[in-house]
Amino acid sequence: MKYFLTIYLIVVCLGFLNAQETTIYDTIFHPEDSIKYELVKSDGILQNGLKIGVWKSWYDNGQLVTQGEYTILLNKDIKIVNHEDCSECIVSEDEVRKQLKAAYSIETGKWETYYKNGKLMQTGSFLPEYTIDINWTEVIEDDGSRRNVYSLPIYLHALETGVWYYYDETGKFTNKTTYVKGEAVD
Repeated sequence: MKYFLTIYLIVVCLGFLNAQETTIYDTIFHPEDSIKYELVKSDGILQNGLKIGVWKSWYDNGQLVTQGEYTILLNKDIKIVNHEDCSECIVSEDEVRKQLKAAYSIETGKWETYYKNGKLMQTGSFLPEYTIDINWTEVIEDDGSRRNVYSLPIYLHALETGVWYYYDETGKFTNKTTYVKGEAVD
């Protein structure tokens, strides 16, 4: 029993040693300003190259951009979606999973996003579930024949869930939307 407890403690400690406080610099896009990118600073914990726990990002003026939590989602927990409208466009789940990493960081729980003036822009929660929608393209060969080919861009997104609240730049509430697994229901 002592042997198993010792092994367990070593494994847990190694996990904490792999986790470290990290600062990342990234760019964000402002669609309302028509293609304006801005450098932001983000702080949080990286474990084996994946974001975990609470992360916060700041504008260059020091105002908070976002804050929320990341968790680890394993490859086996990702839902693979084939297109229902194309009977020829089916890819085996095993084939898709071979192209995925073993694990991904995903947004989970409550998240908040702020305007550059410090006022709350939106708040809501994410459901820790990823779905990969396989992209299909029809290719026309030199001989005129056609075939469908797929691509698998790995841009995974957590799903909005529950009520999301939205505010204008003065901090005044503008509207709310209820989501169920990423789909707006009102």
